[in-house]
Amino acid sequence: MRHFSSTQGFWEASVPQAVVAAFAFGMSNTSLPNLHIALFAAHAARELGAVIFTQGGEYLDFGELPVQRVDEEPNKPAPTLRIARGAVKLAKTNGTKDIYLVCAPSHKPRCIRDLQAASREAEIKINIHVVDMSQHDAWFLSNAGQLHTRFKLVWHVREMILMRMPFSLYERVAG
Repeated sequence: MRHFSSTQGFWEASVPQAVVAAFAFGMSNTSLPNLHIALFAAHAARELGAVIFTQGGEYLDFGELPVQRVDEEPNKPAPTLRIARGAVKLAKTNGTKDIYLVCAPSHKPRCIRDLQAASREAEIKINIHVVDMSQHDAWFLSNAGQLHTRFKLVWHVREMILMRMPFSLYERVAG
């Protein structure tokens, strides 16, 4: 339940703060896919009074909204599993079980799988709410910054490999 504190003049959350997990698609903060992801994540965060968790680079810009980012090396985006672990850890810290997922539709199965794996590791049951971004179809663009986010075929082959490899091996590659 939220209540208004007239002495402080802002809404105080007396309930756990939800987490919006935003997964960029490529390394460009000016690419159309990442602009859409940032827009949808920002809208969800405003509506929910949530904090956004995303990768460490400036691939997604959220203006003045509260954002926490996973650590990563310059020009080397954090793997999906590391972002998922960070989002789950933040949810646990905030005392919430609600994570709102914002990602490209083709990235959704792996994001969900990684969030579920991270929740098992953290021993917390989470509720994943997927923000529907299926109405946007311009995901694979030449300015995406990574080969696998430029070409749909490369993406799907890569995803097929990552989704079918044993999770213990995937953890080593993507953890």
